[in-house]
Amino acid sequence: MRLILGLFFSVLVVGCQTTPTKVRESLDLDFAAMQSAAERPIQLTNKTVVVDVRKPFDYTLAHIPGSVNLNWEDFSDRNGRFKGRLKQDLNDEARRLALLGISPESDVVVVGYGAQGEGGEGRMAWTLASMGVRKVQFVDFAYFKKLPLSNKIEPPRKNVPFWEVKTSHPLSASKEELLSVITAAAEGGTRTRILDVRSEREYFAKQGLGMGYSQPDIQAVHIPWTEFLTNHGRPNLQLVDQLSGIGIKPSDRLILISNQGVRSATATMALLAMGFTNSVNFAGGYQELK
Repeated sequence: MRLILGLFFSVLVVGCQTTPTKVRESLDLDFAAMQSAAERPIQLTNKTVVVDVRKPFDYTLAHIPGSVNLNWEDFSDRNGRFKGRLKQDLNDEARRLALLGISPESDVVVVGYGAQGEGGEGRMAWTLASMGVRKVQFVDFAYFKKLPLSNKIEPPRKNVPFWEVKTSHPLSASKEELLSVITAAAEGGTRTRILDVRSEREYFAKQGLGMGYSQPDIQAVHIPWTEFLTNHGRPNLQLVDQLSGIGIKPSDRLILISNQGVRSATATMALLAMGFTNSVNFAGGYQELK
């Protein structure tokens, strides 16, 4: 009952807020800021917006005071055939973010379950970056275990002006691009690399005796998504040298793929923070490719 009343209060306060003014602006991601932030410990300030993507029950039990609980799936095309794709029009979601105090200029930290989860925090960070939020990090919720936590529903942050989704740096690869890269890779004529970030069990899975692999051979390099993360669920900067060792350069076009574009989104954001600024996520994943 207390939870229901708390949620009702939260909705009531949002409904009583003044309507923000709509603004338009051209957005570019701040890759330098993302890379610099990945090299330093995360410090939460009164300007930091913490987005918690854990299950509502876990969020209610204990969360960082002032954080907001969001689900990455709310920004995806749930009604479409491929659940990993983003909605075609995200402006309604941008208005929702504005009511929660999130603007393209906000300093956002997304927390989730880290390597023990399914990449939800990385997917949310990728979604926000795709919408034009320039400074966004993601990390395991346990990273802040020494902070005083709360089990109360706090009033929402002060809202910010409405903004439109408009970014000049898409973080998604189209199916057409992926298919052309697969063809070119088979012929040995492309610098674009495809990275399959599923688990080893999934990557090497078979379909019955003599039936071959469970997914088509797309000439991908296999690196499990957890390899892109530290124990704290942050970008693993040590991976840079390993990627260099197999001929992958920061300037290369990298297309990442998983089953539904969730774990691959996490790996994409990790690569961007490592300086691989031409990395993109195939959001539809193998589900769309098949």
